Amino acid sequence: MADTRTEPRAVTAIVVPLLVGFAALAALEFAAVALVFGDVAWRPLAAGGVALLTLIAAVSWLFIRCLVRPLDRLALDLAIVARENPSYALAIGTRHWLGRLVESIEAMRTRLVSAELRGAQALSEAQQRATEQKRWLEAILLDLTEGIIVCNLQHQVLLYNQAAAEILGGTQSFGLGRTIFPSLTREPVLHALERQIQRLETGWAGQGTRFMCGAAEAQRLVGMRLGVVRDAAGRPNGYVLSFTEVGEEDAALATRDDLLDSATEGLRAPIANLRAAAETLSQNPNLTAAEQSAFHEVVLSESIALSQRLDTLARGYRELGGGRWMMAEIYSSDLIGSLKRRLIGSPVQVTATGLPCWLYGDSLSLLVLLDFLLRQLHVAVRVEAFDMALHRSDKRIYLDVIWNGLPIAAGELESWLDRPLTGGLGPLTGRIVLRRHGSDAWSQAAGPDTARLRIPLASAQAEPARERPLRPARPEFYDFDLLRRPAPAGRFADYSLKELTYVAFDLETTGLMPTGGDEVVSIAAVRIVNGRILTTETFERLVNPGRSISEASVRFHGITNAMVRDKPPFALVLPAFHRFAADAVLVAHNAAFDTSFLYRAADESISFDQPIVDTLLLSAYLYPDEADHSLDAIAARFGLDVVDRHSALSDSLLTAAVLLRLLDQCERRGIVRLDQLLASTDMMGQLRARQLGFERHAAGSSS
Repeated sequence: MADTRTEPRAVTAIVVPLLVGFAALAALEFAAVALVFGDVAWRPLAAGGVALLTLIAAVSWLFIRCLVRPLDRLALDLAIVARENPSYALAIGTRHWLGRLVESIEAMRTRLVSAELRGAQALSEAQQRATEQKRWLEAILLDLTEGIIVCNLQHQVLLYNQAAAEILGGTQSFGLGRTIFPSLTREPVLHALERQIQRLETGWAGQGTRFMCGAAEAQRLVGMRLGVVRDAAGRPNGYVLSFTEVGEEDAALATRDDLLDSATEGLRAPIANLRAAAETLSQNPNLTAAEQSAFHEVVLSESIALSQRLDTLARGYRELGGGRWMMAEIYSSDLIGSLKRRLIGSPVQVTATGLPCWLYGDSLSLLVLLDFLLRQLHVAVRVEAFDMALHRSDKRIYLDVIWNGLPIAAGELESWLDRPLTGGLGPLTGRIVLRRHGSDAWSQAAGPDTARLRIPLASAQAEPARERPLRPARPEFYDFDLLRRPAPAGRFADYSLKELTYVAFDLETTGLMPTGGDEVVSIAAVRIVNGRILTTETFERLVNPGRSISEASVRFHGITNAMVRDKPPFALVLPAFHRFAADAVLVAHNAAFDTSFLYRAADESISFDQPIVDTLLLSAYLYPDEADHSLDAIAARFGLDVVDRHSALSDSLLTAAVLLRLLDQCERRGIVRLDQLLASTDMMGQLRARQLGFERHAAGSSS
């Protein structure tokens, strides 16, 4: 077989020059001898030299042909076997001196080919089994009407079925490797995951946590179940979500529940009539024939009606089958978001205010009832804008619909609750919905020229919370440049405290040293307008700090290096936050700590020149006898729920709620304008700084 390859021949390239050099050296030796002995020895030496060189050339040719070139050919063949084709037959031929070396290499090549064939066959069989199992799994997932999503603990999608994609609004913002947020509302999923992990740590082995969640940017409400996936060591390493959109199944369950209501309430009148007729006949034996005939007719007609009603009930329950009404945990933001979607196209506008809460109930019938009541209120009080707020009291949550105007008369509200509700749920009234939730509804004054409609609902009682790591001792800062601010001017000076717009914000960081290299990993904020916390107007971003996040900080806020790896740096996030807060008074707890990160990242195009309210200093001014002015301590004094602390958005919401309570106290003490408030907090800041030995920036108690 001719060698057409152009790779260098290593052995030939070495041996041929050596042989040529040896021949040249022999020729030089003969020439030197000839010069020594002169003309007499020249001819014999020349003939001997030619013969010797001819012999050397012949031996060299044979050596090259039978050993050197076969070695180069063998090297080329082995390279083909190793890199390209193990089945390649050696092209070395038979005219060589390599002997058993070629036989051994050929045996090794044959064995390699055999092993590779067996490996390829095993791999093919494994791939066929995996493909078959994948087809089975795909068929099962495709046939399921429930949406299925499998995620890792970083909330990235590892697997999903077509039903999940359809419920979540398609794959434009949802897919493999992408986060499930905001396709699903973050808070309910995180809450359910935390509860399930807590349960597993205590040895609990029941079904996954069931809850309600907003989907497709809160345009849909879905019933979900979450189960944790564990690794071989039993540690959680992911979770599975199964869910269905609230729809026909829930309507069927509602109809069955209404049948039960009909079985208790709807049979009262026929039974009462039968009892009255029977008692009359038994207690009055002297009735005339006509009177007896009339009562017999009543007994007969009511018996027939009762029998027919019982047949209807029995048939209805047979058609509906087993099961029970779907009561589940509901995040109030999801409920209000779905309500706003139902009201699209109507003149009614709903604004969610206050802190979100966890409710327990039937979300679908609550949506239908609230939709109906808001439309009735719009007609009755001639108002389009309504606030919706929730307030906690013991184990109940009060859902308030608030408007500017007078309360609704009790009789009018009662008439509304007796009207049938539409929405594909069968026979349903507001009173049935309230009875289903063990609740009632009433209207009352909520303040000067303000009224509300209040509905008490059950609170979703969380299990005892796992003890959280304490907040690292965040230093209490006093920036005297911040304290020497000019008096508020323009729009900030023209309004009372409750009329101003505020933006409460919070940062999570890699550590607690703003000037020691620590960076921001998360920023969040919420707007406060006319004394209302607008939970639908929030700002939340993860930030790449450009450095590693310490384990202590990860345990505190839960933000890992993997979660921020692909996020933008703070300098790119800051302009968006600046636009969000540009027209508002900034609010923070221990404000100098957070603003130090803002000012350090800002450039010439971004200026945070609006007033800044520090809730820590304001609390210290209003309650000088209290030793603890941390956010948790202030919230506890005001009876505010501390839920999911140590995330930037949750802390922003809590700071906003604390601010409103503090502003109420300011009004009671005659502090009604922003310049008065800032003067009070600046004075308190200087006093606390001197008390704790601060000079310019110093650290003392935790925030």
